[in-house]
Amino acid sequence: MKKRLKIKNILILINILFLLGCCIFYGYRMIHYYRIENPKIEDVKTLVELVTLGKNLTDNGDGLYHENDMYYYKGKNVNNYLLYSGRLFRIVSIDKSGYMKLITEELQTSMVWGYNQEFENSYVRNWLNDDTDSYKSFLHSLDNTQGLLVNTNTCVDETDGKTITCDKNYESTVGLLSVYEYNLAGASDSYLNIGSYWWTSNKDSDGNAWYVYKKGTVNNDSSSGYTYYSYGVRPTITINGKISNFKGTGTKNDPYEITFDKGKNLNDQYVGEYVLFNDIVWRIQETEEKYVKLASADGIKDKDYILAKYGTKNMYSADYGIGNYLNVTFYNSLKDKDSILLGVFNNGKYDRTNKYDLSKINEYTVTCNIGLLQIGDLFINDVEKYYLATRTLTSDNSIYQVLENGKIYIGNLKEEMKIRPTLHVKPDLKIVSGSGTKDDPYKLG
Repeated sequence: MKKRLKIKNILILINILFLLGCCIFYGYRMIHYYRIENPKIEDVKTLVELVTLGKNLTDNGDGLYHENDMYYYKGKNVNNYLLYSGRLFRIVSIDKSGYMKLITEELQTSMVWGYNQEFENSYVRNWLNDDTDSYKSFLHSLDNTQGLLVNTNTCVDETDGKTITCDKNYESTVGLLSVYEYNLAGASDSYLNIGSYWWTSNKDSDGNAWYVYKKGTVNNDSSSGYTYYSYGVRPTITINGKISNFKGTGTKNDPYEITFDKGKNLNDQYVGEYVLFNDIVWRIQETEEKYVKLASADGIKDKDYILAKYGTKNMYSADYGIGNYLNVTFYNSLKDKDSILLGVFNNGKYDRTNKYDLSKINEYTVTCNIGLLQIGDLFINDVEKYYLATRTLTSDNSIYQVLENGKIYIGNLKEEMKIRPTLHVKPDLKIVSGSGTKDDPYKLG
């Protein structure tokens, strides 16, 4: 009896030790892998480590998914905001090398895709990348690109809108988002649906480029006979996520931000940031050694927006029409005229006659104090229902206008539209306060 009891006690002890060992072993594994997936924030060294923390992952609903060595965001309510070089981006995906693909949150410009061209030969791709001296590219507007930007793969598969694949890619520094990636994110039910018209990177078998409609559906109605439509451009770039100069949590109010030290001169600031000048909020268009180009952020106002007809001629000039108003009445109303420089503004023609070649826009210029924006300029979609300076070849009685949802329209000179002045100022004006946002613009002193 004693022997049986002794054996029983030994077996109980063995079982206890076994269970204790299992608890220690599996408890250690659980803690070990939890720490790997959820490291302390102070232990996170790179941006990609922070973004891909285990607590950020999901396999259901809105959030960050992890499949086949790739992370991608899906759904509407996702915290994938990233601020870089004065622009707000959304993180689309992250590959196994830690490279993060981004798309701008807002339209950067509007233009015709191309004239029966594939993406690699399109006007859009040329505008995105530094391939011409005829106009400033999107890439030219980015700061601190060295060591940060890597080449972007743009999916250029031909699609009928039903069978959507991503087998053929074109590599360049800046690209466009594909229909495949748009659908992967949730299409119209995703963060990518911003209620505007904007180009994707794909075409159909008839040569029509696919674009996202304002309601979030995908359409290929990109031309009507010889007339091609201008829709918005949302560039994609790819950055090396293994960087340590960052902050933020990825929300809209506290986006991930890639940080760099900046000087205090106006031309040390980023394209896309906002400046208060002569009691008007302006958005930085270009920062050059000899000047900084600004465009009014909202159009100019008295109590409400100032509305005006373009004039009797579509050639922009300080001598008549809207140009005379801006260079005489408006200019003389400004307090700090000494900081404004004479600027060269393009006034070229752009339509089917010259196959929508953007380089033709700078064949005609005007030199004056106050000008207007043109097709191909950045942030022309910030304001709705206003005049551009871009003319057409087919009619002297029409001029390009910016409408709603990122659409460009050829309108009549006699319509009353908002006025959005553009000017060049001295580059060494000093920043004394402000954060460069629209609600807290830089103040000059």
